[in-house]
Amino acid sequence: MLPIILLPGASFARRNPQLSQKTNISGSLSSGPFITNFEVEPSEKLKSTTPKKLWGWVRQPILNSRPVAIESGIRITNPVSRSDDVSVRLPPPDINEWLELNPRVSHAITWVDPRARTTETLWPSWSSWSSERKESLRHEFVRIWNWYQDGRAEALDTFQDPIPFRMTPSQERSVGSPLISQEDAWTLYITCVAHSLVLELRHEVSWSITEYSNDSLMHLLGAQKMFEWASGYQQFFFANASTPAPPTWVLEHFFRANSLLRSTKRDTVAALLEWANGHLRHYMDYPTFDNRETVWQYRGHPPVSRVISGTVDSRVSSDVLHYTEGCMGTVAFFISVLRSVNIPADVERTAEGHWGLFLSSEALHLFHGDDPHAATMYSTTSPIPMEALLVDQVTYDRWTREMKNSAARLNDVTIRYLPEYILMSYCQDRAEHLSNNCSRVAFFLSGTYTPEQLEGSTPSENLWNRMNDKVESMGGCDHIPDPFPHRYIDYRVMPAPTTCLP
Repeated sequence: MLPIILLPGASFARRNPQLSQKTNISGSLSSGPFITNFEVEPSEKLKSTTPKKLWGWVRQPILNSRPVAIESGIRITNPVSRSDDVSVRLPPPDINEWLELNPRVSHAITWVDPRARTTETLWPSWSSWSSERKESLRHEFVRIWNWYQDGRAEALDTFQDPIPFRMTPSQERSVGSPLISQEDAWTLYITCVAHSLVLELRHEVSWSITEYSNDSLMHLLGAQKMFEWASGYQQFFFANASTPAPPTWVLEHFFRANSLLRSTKRDTVAALLEWANGHLRHYMDYPTFDNRETVWQYRGHPPVSRVISGTVDSRVSSDVLHYTEGCMGTVAFFISVLRSVNIPADVERTAEGHWGLFLSSEALHLFHGDDPHAATMYSTTSPIPMEALLVDQVTYDRWTREMKNSAARLNDVTIRYLPEYILMSYCQDRAEHLSNNCSRVAFFLSGTYTPEQLEGSTPSENLWNRMNDKVESMGGCDHIPDPFPHRYIDYRVMPAPTTCLP
């Protein structure tokens, strides 16, 4: 017997090939919400009876074998097993009513008011929207809800991917950064917000946005975190250096297709970093319109879908590779795709101005966006867990006060795991008889450690002793394996320093 919480308007059917295809749903319909018993018995024992009217919709987590909070505060404790063949027809709830009942969420949903005279009134929240704007969001919510409801068989027509690039050559020369029209920005925004609300109410992911802080909700849902209003052009800039893809596509064809969606936010982020380590490649040249056209065949910010699917830059290779626009492009890519699974993130800057990632709901930081695809993060002998790159809040605050450079965490992880790249550099230093303070290794790590710190307080802590031991365990410098999945850039070449460290 399975207790089911029913709220107004649902039809529910359960089939199990080992039992009957007949279903009995029982319960008093005099009031709601209420708990009813759901049971399946062999057809020879029981005829199916289905009430003409059931109270409400049952939340999707019943499919996902996990307890779930319902608005009444009642909790399902033993949902249907994943092994059961379950079909559920859930009519879309009234999203306007839900937003009114969840004012912290609705307050984070914003849109620009071009008539605003102050920055404080530039981004009014959902409660201040016109009825037309609220209806646009409700309509998109219903469309996405029904798409999930109907089995996601075909791609959902949301917005053109990538968003059309409409700048003229003269605008490119005068503006310098991609513009997006009000109409395109609005379509993109309500699609992303509606998708987040559908994920929440269908419980497509294991976490709830209602548990987020106000800041995290703003990172996830606020229009000012996706766009910057360019009043002089009456258009928008993207807030981050990435052109979003439809969130339904990202969830289905990226997270689920690559098994990146996990049971916790932190594990999902770790899986995303592992994918980045195995796929992303730093682009060539500078973030100009022409260079973007060459790398991603699109003159705007790198499209998320093309970073995922890969493009060809003939200057590098004829192969399809997953290019990213440096640390700012990687961080913007992470923010965009994580929004598709309701994980809030934001940009932060290092002391030198490099881009890092703030995972606000987890109080975790990726100190530098380039870290997951840095040369020292590839290893075939000692695989490096990319989660090791994440920095907790206490450490981040201390490093910020100390103005640590962007390589701080990367160097920590490098010293801990001794990947092949640092061992290759050590072997080059040894072959050229360079002293430790004049070595490639010392200069590589000099942004974080002095040569004296690398010596350690004991022989076992001495970096050069550790590197020597590891190289010998591999059979010598000639037996260090090539760790790089694509050697279009010769990572083996690190020039010898021209000076020595004090």
